[in-house]
Amino acid sequence: MENILTGRAHIFGDNINTDYIIAGKYTKTLDFTTLAEHVFEDIAPGFSQRVRPGDIVAAGRNFGCGSSREQAPIAIKVRRDLGHPRKILFPDIFPQRR
Repeated sequence: MENILTGRAHIFGDNINTDYIIAGKYTKTLDFTTLAEHVFEDIAPGFSQRVRPGDIVAAGRNFGCGSSREQAPIAIKVRRDLGHPRKILFPDIFPQRR
């Protein structure tokens, strides 16, 4: 069965490492909302202000590569839990952290 998603897409390429997902300068905070406000900031400035409910985030191979900092999947999950975006499509590098 084929699933068809509709919505505005934010497409990231291959090799999006955890440093691009959440910049190192934010790794000292334990405030998950702050992390979510800065997700993808270095690779897509203003992303948190542009993403809307119903949007889709898609990325290519090696998404989440690099240092595997714990804050990266947290920032993505909190951003999603706040209602933005509704679907995140990427290879399964963080399965136990979702």
